[in-house]
Amino acid sequence: LKLLNPSYFLVSAFLISAITSMATGTAWGSASTAGIALIAIAHQLHIDAGMAAGAIIAGAVFGDKLSPLSDTTNLAAMVTNVNIFAHIKAMLWTTIPASIIGMIVWFFAGLNHKSSADKSQINALLRQLENVYHINFSVWIPAIVIIACLLFRFSTVPAMLVSCVAAIFVGALNHGFNFTDGFKAAFDGFKPDMIVHQVNLNDK
Repeated sequence: LKLLNPSYFLVSAFLISAITSMATGTAWGSASTAGIALIAIAHQLHIDAGMAAGAIIAGAVFGDKLSPLSDTTNLAAMVTNVNIFAHIKAMLWTTIPASIIGMIVWFFAGLNHKSSADKSQINALLRQLENVYHINFSVWIPAIVIIACLLFRFSTVPAMLVSCVAAIFVGALNHGFNFTDGFKAAFDGFKPDMIVHQVNLNDK
C-alpha cells in the first residue's frame, strides 16, 4: 500500500498478479488470493473495480500461460509431445505484445485517476496487516526459491516441493506457527489462527 501509487495502480496490479500466477502456476488461485487483496486496495483508492479486475485477471492469465507449473501449460506440452519450455517460448509471441498493449492502456488510464482515498482507512488497513503478519524480506523467499528452480528448469513437482518447504520454514520462523500447521496448510489451506501472535482485529 505504501508503494502503490494510484496513478500506476492498474499496471502494478497486472504485474503483481502476473508474478504471483507465474510463481504458483494458477490463474484462478492468483486471482482469488492476490487478486482479492488488490481489489480491496483498489476500493480504498477509489479506483474503478472493473478496470482493476481486468488488470488483475489479465495478469493472472498471463502468468498462468507462461508458468511451467501451470497444469494447462503442462497438459498442452504433453499432448503435443513438445518440450514445455519450447511451448512457453512459442507463446511469448502472442502474450507479450498483448500484455504490452494492455499495460499502455492501463498506464494512460491511471494517469487520469486522481485518488480521493481516505488515508486514515489505508493506515488502518496497514496496521491490521502488520498486526497479523511480519512483512519483511523473508516472505519473498518461497517465491524466490521457486523462480530460481524454474530458471534452472527443475521439474514441476520438485520445484513446488522445495518452495513449499521453504514457505513452511519461513512461516515457522517468521510468523510463529508450528511445523505441523505448516504441513496442514499445504494440504488444507492456511488459517489465520495458525499464527500465534495474531490479534483479534475485531477488537481494534
